[in-house]
Amino acid sequence: MELCLGKVAGAGEAHERTGMKKKWPKIARWGVSLLFLVFLFGTIQKGEFLHLFEDMRPQFVLASFGISALMILTSCAKWQLLLDLQGIHLSFAYLLKIYLIGYYFSNLLPSAVGGDVVRSYYTGAKAGCQTRAAVAVFLERFTGILFLLILAAAAPLFEFRLYRHPAVLLPALISIGILLALAGLWWFGMSRILAFLGRFKEFSRLGWIGRSPLCQRLTKVVVGFHRRLSLASQALRTDRKRFAVVFLLTALFYGLTWLNVYSAFLVFGDPPGFTSMCAVIPAIMLVFLLPISAGNIGLAEGAYVYYFRMLGIHPEISLAMSLFIRFKLIVIGVVGFLLYMRGEGMGCPATEGLTVAAK
Repeated sequence: MELCLGKVAGAGEAHERTGMKKKWPKIARWGVSLLFLVFLFGTIQKGEFLHLFEDMRPQFVLASFGISALMILTSCAKWQLLLDLQGIHLSFAYLLKIYLIGYYFSNLLPSAVGGDVVRSYYTGAKAGCQTRAAVAVFLERFTGILFLLILAAAAPLFEFRLYRHPAVLLPALISIGILLALAGLWWFGMSRILAFLGRFKEFSRLGWIGRSPLCQRLTKVVVGFHRRLSLASQALRTDRKRFAVVFLLTALFYGLTWLNVYSAFLVFGDPPGFTSMCAVIPAIMLVFLLPISAGNIGLAEGAYVYYFRMLGIHPEISLAMSLFIRFKLIVIGVVGFLLYMRGEGMGCPATEGLTVAAK
C-alpha cells in the first residue's frame, strides 16, 4: 500500500515538474513583453503621447476598421479556396465565423491553442477530415510567409537607401537566402523530398536513439509535415489556376496591410511617406515571427517604433499607432469570443478536442 502511494506521489510530482517546465517558456515570453512595454513607455514623452489620443480623427478610425474588415474577408476567401482544393466545401459565412473565433484564441486567450489550430479543428470536424483541413491552413500560412519573404527582399527597392540600414538589409538577405533554399529544394525535386521524409520513420529503429523522446517527437513532426506537404503538392499539381488566385489574394492581403498601417497613422496625424512605409513594413512583419514574446505584445510595438524612427516618425506617434492596431485586434477578438460563447452552427462541441488538436 505504501509502495503504491509512493508511486502515485512520485507520478504527481513528475507531472507537476513537467507542467512547470511547460509554463516557464510562457512566463519568459510574458516577461519579455513586459520589458518591451516598460522600455517603450519609459522613452516617450507622456504628455505628447496622451495628447495624440485626445485629437484622434473619428473618420479615419472608421476607415481603419473598414480596412481590417477587408483584410479578414480576403484571408477568409483565400482559406475557402484552399479548402475547396482539398475537397472541403463549406459556406463563407461559416468560415468567417470560425476565422473570427481563431482571432479570439490567437489574440485574447493565453493558451497553447492558437487560431490556426482552432480553424483546422473546427473545419476538420465539420468536414470529417482533420488532415485535409490542416493542409488548407498549412498552405494558407505557407503562401503568406512565402509572399512576405519576397516582399522583405524586394520592398526596400521603393526606398533603395534603406538597404544601408542593417535592420532592413539583414531581413532582406535572410529572405533571399530562404527563397533560394526553397527554390533549390523545388529544383531538386519534390518527389525526392517526399520520399526522404517518408523514410523518416526508419529513424525510430535506431536503438536507444530512436526510442528517445526527442527522436520520437521529431519523427512525429516530420511524418505529419510529410503528410501535409504530400497533399499540398498534389493540390498544386491538380489546379494551378486556383493557386494563382491564391497568390493574388495573398498580394491583396499585403496591400491591405500597408493601407491598414497607413490609415492607423492617419488617425493620429500625418503619416510617413507611403513608399517609405511600404519599404519597411515587410521587415517589421518578419520581426513579428520571432517567438520571444507573448502574442507579439511589446515586440510588435517596439518594431513599429524602431523602424518608423528611421523614417523620421516620432516614437510617440508610432507607439500610438501600434497600440491602435493592437486595440483593433482586441475588438476583433472580442467578436470572436462572443461567437465562440454562442457556439451556434459550428458543427462540433465548442471545447472538446481543442486541447488534443493543439498537441
